[in-house]
Amino acid sequence: MTIRQQGGIFGRNPTFNDLTAGSGSSIQGSGGNVTFSVDRTDASTSGALVLRAASGTLSIDSNGADKDILIRTGGGTERARFYGDNGNFSIKGNLVVDDGQGIDFSATSGTGTSELFSDYEQGSWNPTFTTSGTDFDSITYDGVTGGLYTKIGNLVHIQGVLQTDALIVGSASGNLFVDGLPYTVAADTGSTQNARAALSVTGVSSFATNNPSGATTQQASTQVKLWYKTSANGENVVVTFSEMNTGSNKNVIRIAGCYIAA
Repeated sequence: MTIRQQGGIFGRNPTFNDLTAGSGSSIQGSGGNVTFSVDRTDASTSGALVLRAASGTLSIDSNGADKDILIRTGGGTERARFYGDNGNFSIKGNLVVDDGQGIDFSATSGTGTSELFSDYEQGSWNPTFTTSGTDFDSITYDGVTGGLYTKIGNLVHIQGVLQTDALIVGSASGNLFVDGLPYTVAADTGSTQNARAALSVTGVSSFATNNPSGATTQQASTQVKLWYKTSANGENVVVTFSEMNTGSNKNVIRIAGCYIAA
């Protein structure tokens, strides 16, 4: 049959003439899938494709001579725009991707093992003192103790400060560590074994005997090992539990740097 623009049904085989819709016209359907196309021969003017449902309106329209394509929701609020002059795309909100997905830069040249940017995070972490043997009986920390971090991909940037107000050594033993890193340090081997982290002590005071002067991460853990130099050009010596001071406002240390997360 033929449905003509002017009305009427003719014939047995269904064919449809082109239908010219004026301003305010619409194509409607209910149930199942509705497929349609809108073609405009006058490229110099703007047009719009509007989809309406009970929950709101989606409008896709061009922007006059600029040929921008806009996506709007109910009330005419612009949510996204393709720029016709340069192909850029902007959104009026956050870009949310599923876990494990990200932005793929594989179209760029490079020799890396991955070009997928799949993670970014900012937060805080809680640094604490601990030992490699029996831990301290108790530690009271000053209110300044705390840390911040930023994770970009698998690279974690940290800053942290510790200060104690009281400490009971008890039967503590072993080397002294700072614990609580926000992510586990990667377990590297071979040529990258010493390239997994770059940490430094940026401030220190009030330890019992030897103030720590350096810090290194412990692979496959959330701990930082502390050490000091016996002299300006001397060897590095690991800090032990015995360097801790038991008084108030003691054992002040600031660390900063970055490391590769597991």
